[in-house]
Amino acid sequence: MSAEKKVITIKGEEVPISQCRKFNKLYYKIGDINIQNSGDCYLINDKCYREETGLVVYNYSINQYVLLDNSMFKGIVDIIEDKLIIGYFNRNIKYSKIIDKDNNSFYLFNPEIFKNNKEYREQLSSGDFYHISRLPSNKFNTIMFPHKDYKYSLPYDSKGITEYNLKNYNENYNPEISKSIKNYAPLLENLSFGLEFETTKGFIPNRILNQYGLIPLRDGSISGIEYVTVPMIGEKGLQCTADILKVLKERTEYNDDTCSLHLHLGNIPRTKEFILAFFKVGMKIQDEMFQMFPLYKKYNYHIKNKNYSAPLPTFEILSQLDPVIDSRNIDENFGVLYKYLSMGQDFKSVGNNLENVLSHPADPNGNQKWNVRPRYFLFNMIPLIFGNKQTIEFRIHTPTYDVNKILPFIFMNALIVNFTIKNQERILKNKSFLNNYDLFNILSYQIDSCGISNTSSFRDLIYDYIERRKGNCERQILKGNILGTESEIPAPTHINWLNTQEIKKNPYSFKDSFIEPPLQYKPRKSPIISKSKSVVKKVNDNPGNVDELLHILKDSIYNTNNINFNNITYNSSTGFLGYSDAISLDNPVIIDKVEPIKQELNDLPY
Repeated sequence: MSAEKKVITIKGEEVPISQCRKFNKLYYKIGDINIQNSGDCYLINDKCYREETGLVVYNYSINQYVLLDNSMFKGIVDIIEDKLIIGYFNRNIKYSKIIDKDNNSFYLFNPEIFKNNKEYREQLSSGDFYHISRLPSNKFNTIMFPHKDYKYSLPYDSKGITEYNLKNYNENYNPEISKSIKNYAPLLENLSFGLEFETTKGFIPNRILNQYGLIPLRDGSISGIEYVTVPMIGEKGLQCTADILKVLKERTEYNDDTCSLHLHLGNIPRTKEFILAFFKVGMKIQDEMFQMFPLYKKYNYHIKNKNYSAPLPTFEILSQLDPVIDSRNIDENFGVLYKYLSMGQDFKSVGNNLENVLSHPADPNGNQKWNVRPRYFLFNMIPLIFGNKQTIEFRIHTPTYDVNKILPFIFMNALIVNFTIKNQERILKNKSFLNNYDLFNILSYQIDSCGISNTSSFRDLIYDYIERRKGNCERQILKGNILGTESEIPAPTHINWLNTQEIKKNPYSFKDSFIEPPLQYKPRKSPIISKSKSVVKKVNDNPGNVDELLHILKDSIYNTNNINFNNITYNSSTGFLGYSDAISLDNPVIIDKVEPIKQELNDLPY
């Protein structure tokens, strides 16, 4: 057998003739379409294309030679010894840009190429990369207000775009799960979750949004962007939350005055029984929940143009519900709640059937959610009842990027929902069932039912999370800070969510497993106000409102026996309430305001 003839290619390489194609008397080596620079021509769809023609290019998005078309960007794909390398990649994802030292602008395929490069830096306000000579050094890390054209181009909600972003999340986000998250994720059980982060400043580029499935939205109540996660589940979702928080902290800012953090929990039963049971649980624990957050979250005091996390309408609803609810009276009882939340629609008008409820009467097209006033409770059930989304929104949290606060908040509310799911019959039929439970008892019961390892550590964390927030918020209120300062509230660090080991032991140790009621755990009593301290509280824009003053005293003073009412003063011109040994009540106007408060407080069952 004779050896195969070899030829010299246009690049001077000697190769077997069978591996070549001849064009105009010149030989071109046939390359592997999956290997860059492996040949002079490439076989695509049974036809050879010479690289020199420009008809065939290497696509860096799929690492393969393809025919050039309008679906690709031409941009920077690498940098070698400070020389920018140009190549092609798919344009289905919006990439960042790069501005070189000569002020030329290119699309950038992979920002990682500049990770260890000292000549180019990312400008956080735009997500673009600049040669260091093109911008002053102080312009790179400055977090700015988003450009108004960009903000106004964003939708108000994620309707219609969630599926695309969820696809990005599923395909692009493949994290290494921390040990702690893996261990405690089962506490969520089958619930999905999503978060809404309101910001005042900052910008997150599309390459990062696509990685995490994060959705930028327009919100008229804030100066920045609202970033919304896709529906997530389990350990992957918790890990993604932790990673998103790093991005938000680096690239955005929030304001305690204007921003909030909202949580959605999904995969919830959309039934009349569950909704009524959850409403009862919510009424039972809402006062404790409010104690964990600034006072304005409950009463607002005109800090915002409306109360976005108001208490559930206990008196309007509870007085109309039967103490015992079962199949015989379920429609009538649900009708009471439905009529209130629908803003007047009779449940009978939809055949007493939730399947017939597709939208809220005040927002039939789903594009004017701000008209739905009952969505602004701390527990928002509108998406579950009227949106057919099977989610409940938890609206009470102040803004934060602290993983040690947000993960416990997710777990706490998930435990509440799962407790309700598992006990809904007892909640509805046994009128005294919830009497044995406060917030921590509910959580502790549910923690023990999930079968996770090291339940004591997590129970300690939850207890500390609740009590630290209560105590700190109470101290802020007593100092007159009804707006609250989230950064001053310590976060529980018993569990290291980001690494592999748990840290610190909570001083509150629960050595024994949860015991069915009667329970041994007793909630912490609020500390008695010291007569040596001065208390000043901003009330609202309506000086002289006794009801507002009464609310403040009820919220902050648990033991009225230790209050010397002769030391309470109210300034009707400023709307300030004060408490001090040094103040006398000789002013008859002040006395008129204090006396009715004193009488009502004396009647309270404390």
